[in-house]
Amino acid sequence: IQPAIRITDPADWGPADRALGRLERYDWLVVGRALGVDMLLRRLLETGGDLRRLAAIRIVAIGAGTADRLARYHIRADAALEELAPASLARLLRDGGGRRVLLVRSSQGPDEVADALLAGGARVEQIGVYESVDVADPDPDVAAALAVGAIDWIALTSSRAARALVRLYGAALRSARFATIGPLATAAVRDLGHAVAAEASPH
Repeated sequence: IQPAIRITDPADWGPADRALGRLERYDWLVVGRALGVDMLLRRLLETGGDLRRLAAIRIVAIGAGTADRLARYHIRADAALEELAPASLARLLRDGGGRRVLLVRSSQGPDEVADALLAGGARVEQIGVYESVDVADPDPDVAAALAVGAIDWIALTSSRAARALVRLYGAALRSARFATIGPLATAAVRDLGHAVAAEASPH
């Protein structure tokens, strides 16, 4: 296992805290990762709130893992999408009524979802509840294995991890095949000049 990124708290909890203090103003809460669920609810509890604060807001989970993580907190998502498809999400929220959306994400997350929601007429507020920080140094054992072709597959779980991994190992990665978690990671790998041999389905 080669960590390409490490997860930290956001540099500034202020935007998230302000949003958590006025949840009744939003129609929808959109969470795209299980990690986002954990970090958001941890902060809610740390700041004196509890799960009753979520009673009046409809929740969309993107991905089965996100819906499952909500269920661990005894929260059932009002809607769940199997994969991150920004246009499908925008259509779901538009058809479901209500335009005020709170989007939970990484502080450095991609803007595709927010852009699609805005294009669909939603009023979107985004809050970062965690940050992804690139790992600075490659693992010498992994570097040695890549150098002799001893690694067959590289499995990538995010576009951010793809970019960080290429920064760590560069052309040495060409000795292995890439498998990705979904289309955003696939696009990142290809943008970086590498081929993708497999993409998870469902994402």
